[in-house]
Amino acid sequence: MNGAREQILQNLRKGATPDSTRPGLPQHEDVALYRNFAPAQSNPLQTFAQKLAALKGEFYQAPDTAAAAKILRELLPAAESLPHKNKFAARHPAPLLDRICAADHWLAENVQLIEPQKISSPDFAEFSIGLTTVDFLVARTGSLVLSTTTAGGRRLSVLPPFHIAIATPAQVVISLDEALNAYHARGEAERSSYATIITGPSRTSDIEKILVLGAHGPKRLTVLVVG
Repeated sequence: MNGAREQILQNLRKGATPDSTRPGLPQHEDVALYRNFAPAQSNPLQTFAQKLAALKGEFYQAPDTAAAAKILRELLPAAESLPHKNKFAARHPAPLLDRICAADHWLAENVQLIEPQKISSPDFAEFSIGLTTVDFLVARTGSLVLSTTTAGGRRLSVLPPFHIAIATPAQVVISLDEALNAYHARGEAERSSYATIITGPSRTSDIEKILVLGAHGPKRLTVLVVG
C-alpha cells in the first residue's frame, strides 16, 4: 500500500514540475473562437442588452442621473408594501449611486446607505433589493464583472433576491479577455479580496432539466446603464 501511495505521489510531483520540453496549452483569444465577436465589436452595448435579455435579465438605459433616478424609482416597489420597511433596499457608497439617489427625494429616503462589512448576514438577508456598481459589462456573454470594491463587499449582490447593477457605457467591454486584462492592469486584484462574474439571474436545472431562477442567489437581475 505504501509503495503504491509513494508512486502516486511521485507522479503528482513529476506532473507539478515545470518541463520545458512539454508543449503548453494553446492560447486562444475570443476573437478567434466566437462567431458573435464581430457584432459585439460593432455595437457592444446593444449586444450586451440582447445577451442579458436572452439570459432573462433586464436592461435599461438612461441619458443622465435624473432619468436613471426615475427608472430606478419605477423599478422599486413601494416601501410600504414590503416587510422590513427600513431594510427593503440597500446600496453601498459609490459616486454614481450617490448622484442617482440624490436626484430623487424618495430614493434618498428609502434606499438605505450601508457599510456592508458592518452588517451581519441575518440582517443582510432582510433586504429585498441590493443596488451595486460594477467593474465591467461583457458584451459577448451578457456578463457582469464585480469585485468587493465595486459591489459593496461580497454579499450585497448575492443575498437580496433582486439585484440592480448600475453601470456606465465606458464600462462595457467586448470580451471576458478584455475585462480580465483591464481588471489586472488597473490593479483591482490588489484592491479587492474577491471578484465574480455574474451571467444572468441565479439559476439551476439540476432537477429534471427544468430551469429554476433564484436557486443560489438573486432571482431577478436588472442592469441600468447611465449615459
